[in-house]
Amino acid sequence: MKIKKKASSKYSFQKGFSPIIIVVIAFVVLLGGVFIYSVSKNPAVQKQVELQKSLQNTSQDIPKGNAHWDKSQDLFSQMKKETDTEKIKKLNDQAIQELKAVLDEMPNNARVWDELGNAYTWVSSLDPKAQLDLGLAAYKKAEELDSNNTVYINAVGDQLISMQRYDEAILQFQKTLRLTPNSGYANLSLCNAYKGAKVYDSARESCQKAIDIFTNENKDGKYDSQVLEAKKAMAGIPK
Repeated sequence: MKIKKKASSKYSFQKGFSPIIIVVIAFVVLLGGVFIYSVSKNPAVQKQVELQKSLQNTSQDIPKGNAHWDKSQDLFSQMKKETDTEKIKKLNDQAIQELKAVLDEMPNNARVWDELGNAYTWVSSLDPKAQLDLGLAAYKKAEELDSNNTVYINAVGDQLISMQRYDEAILQFQKTLRLTPNSGYANLSLCNAYKGAKVYDSARESCQKAIDIFTNENKDGKYDSQVLEAKKAMAGIPK
């Protein structure tokens, strides 16, 4: 009598449970797809992605190995440690010249134009009004060269606020918010622009958005100072 050989336990396990395993794997894949979809639709996540893209684009433009650029960064480091206004002026005059020398070599580098704009926000030997105009021109050039970079768009808006050109600043920050609607920084700057233009209801609305965004992202205390700044801006809006 021929005895039928019993299947091995390994074979029995695979044969008996493989459909279950397949179902489980399919379920996990489905959950993964739902998770990825929900994350991609999360405004806070989208904001972080957009900000990261802007920062990456900015850092990629840094002219590494350029002697004039390196010198300008060294001068900025000295300026940040200095307390004597006259010494800061002298250092910044040098930094401005170094950045101009970089632009002679690479006139279409948005990052360098932005840094030149930053230099013009420090004290220098230039006439203050002329310095504001030069700073705005530098920031605008950076935006022109990289028109979707919110870092550069916001810089133009902040400079316009410094010049008390509030209507133009409002339009500038609206550009940023079309690209990144959940930017706490852009909403806070827009609040200040509306406040300067005496459009107080809109200022309060923008300030509240900034407070909400920074608070929601402040799980580890990273945005404590921004939350405080937004609340102070809100408190400073006339009734």
